[in-house]
Amino acid sequence: MANGKYQKVINNFLILQTLRIKHLSRKELSTELGLQASTVTYAISRLKDEGLIDEIGEDVNQGMGRKRTLLGLRGDFGCVFGIELLVNHFRANILDINGNTLFEISQSFTNLDNIKDYATVERFEQIVKYVLSFLEENAKDLSIIAACIAIAGTVDSSGNKINSSWTQGLRDYDGTGFIKDFDYPIFFENDANCAAYSHLNSIDDTFLYTLVQQYPVGEYPEGVPPLGIGIGVVIDGKLRRGFNHKAGEFSSFLYRGDVYDKQLALSNIELGQLESNEDLLKKFLIELFGNLFFVESVIDPRIIYLGGSLGKWKKVSKKILDTEFKNSKYLGDHNTFVFIKPNQGDVAKGAGLLVLNHLFTLPEASMKKEEWVSLDTRLIRESKEGEKLCEKEF
Repeated sequence: MANGKYQKVINNFLILQTLRIKHLSRKELSTELGLQASTVTYAISRLKDEGLIDEIGEDVNQGMGRKRTLLGLRGDFGCVFGIELLVNHFRANILDINGNTLFEISQSFTNLDNIKDYATVERFEQIVKYVLSFLEENAKDLSIIAACIAIAGTVDSSGNKINSSWTQGLRDYDGTGFIKDFDYPIFFENDANCAAYSHLNSIDDTFLYTLVQQYPVGEYPEGVPPLGIGIGVVIDGKLRRGFNHKAGEFSSFLYRGDVYDKQLALSNIELGQLESNEDLLKKFLIELFGNLFFVESVIDPRIIYLGGSLGKWKKVSKKILDTEFKNSKYLGDHNTFVFIKPNQGDVAKGAGLLVLNHLFTLPEASMKKEEWVSLDTRLIRESKEGEKLCEKEF
């Protein structure tokens, strides 16, 4: 694509990214982005025509003189879905392009007609269709831009392939053919990564989000652990997925066996008794925090969020930290830990925010045409100018 046309696209994205953070006038955008006033005026005109931004009012904090007209993203341009897909139920949010929550729900699949058996591709695709259809009905008149589905497991960098998810019974699942039948892009992502993304507010922050999901009896496939652990890793303001996209896939250093997907030294039977046996719960927490001690000594995070089932075990967890780790250089500082309330919905909210960030990411000149089209999704492709650009090769 010609450099001039590519630069226009970049200018649009720069303006959109900036207005996601704060409302600014045309003059302020020109100063902050280092663009000529005429360039900003032209870009603003195009983005207004596409319904992406609008004038939202005057700057009430300005002193004397003519009031500046502030610009912002239009919340009614469209929405995204953020979904946490668990074994037998889901949590979901509908967000506008400003990241505001328009709708949220938590619902089980127990009343779903003719639901397939656990741990099959057929069941996975059945519940995905159900959830998306449900959210489409609740999006009302808003255009749907994209959706992100968070699952427990490892996901390919493309967001279309699930390498492994023992809770859903998936291995080397390529969802490309399945998701192309929808009218909007759909991405898969690891649940702990999404949970971490819901707390990513600073460009230089470093933190961990430890997500523990305990599944009730009868809500997980036979032969798999009734409890899963994942860690979302954020270093210097960026979500880190690792070389093989397995960063944060927890495996205890105390486990010495060779069973695939086993995360802890505790047996599956013992993990299923954590709610009823406090001694086993303490044993589990000691093993978990012992592993976090090692990770913290390497990563040096500002904070470690403890989410999922850990929220309801807050009292016991603090007791463990006070006794078993009271002399630890790292874990002795309880300010390092923040317990997230059970059912707070960090995973679903983070999934929505993550896909929004994906939509507003700057396209690179080295990208192939199909990569750029999938990246910008609606924001450029459906504009008249963008439609012409997408017909050309880079």
